[in-house]
Amino acid sequence: MSGPKRRRKPAANGTSFGKGQRIDVRMYNVGFGDCLLLRIPTSGGERRILVDCGYHSQGKGEFSDQELVTQIKADLAGEPLHVVIATHRHQDHISGFGETELWKDIAVDEVWLPFTANDAPRDGDQSPHAWRALMEAAHGLLDDKGKLTTQALAALNARDEQDKADVEFMLWNARANAPGINNLLRGMKDADGRPAKRRFLPEDKSRFPSSFVTPALPGAKIHVLGPPRDPKLRKQRKVPSSWASTKRSSAPPPTRSARRFPPSGGSRTTACRRRATARSTTPGC
Repeated sequence: MSGPKRRRKPAANGTSFGKGQRIDVRMYNVGFGDCLLLRIPTSGGERRILVDCGYHSQGKGEFSDQELVTQIKADLAGEPLHVVIATHRHQDHISGFGETELWKDIAVDEVWLPFTANDAPRDGDQSPHAWRALMEAAHGLLDDKGKLTTQALAALNARDEQDKADVEFMLWNARANAPGINNLLRGMKDADGRPAKRRFLPEDKSRFPSSFVTPALPGAKIHVLGPPRDPKLRKQRKVPSSWASTKRSSAPPPTRSARRFPPSGGSRTTACRRRATARSTTPGC
């Protein structure tokens, strides 16, 4: 990719909200990952929302992280982002936020994150600390080249080679991204140079699902569908029957086409897709 592409005029058949009002969604071809730029009509004029910014190295699309953020800057043409949403910390959703120098030129009013990303909770909830400890433990199972460590290989001795490749794929996606996380938590600023407002969703711990309004999106009401803050609700979570069992089975392993996760060769498709709504704050793929 030689440089950022000029933003194309939205198609004539976009979603309309009255004369001259429409929703414009730019879906960047990141391959295995997500990055969407939304332009929505509000009572205060057009507002711009970016949902995620990343990809998995084994499923790269049209952009590198640097090229992706450069393209976003070109599409914004100096306009600010009113909301940045980072659905969760997996690489295929936040790798581009690690391009901190490029992000210094993009004004951001608010950053929305799941409450599990809060590294300084004020309500005594220890869930974020436990979640980060789990992610760091997963990161420690890989070496600098993204391969399973000797200890991890020993623990998976009964697994076949394809299982090992799938585990490496998933663990790489969950690996630490200190620059990206730090940028989301502390680096982004608004047009006046003040720190962007951070929201760790859901903010209402007593109600689930919950809703809120924000001056960043005048006239809009945001519905937060997850993740739940109440530990009792989280314990009630049921795993869909379509998910693979964690127990070993005597049945033969599924074929490559039947696997839930892309093989290490680099498929650009995934069953894990996120919608550009507040429900995307639920941690997942």
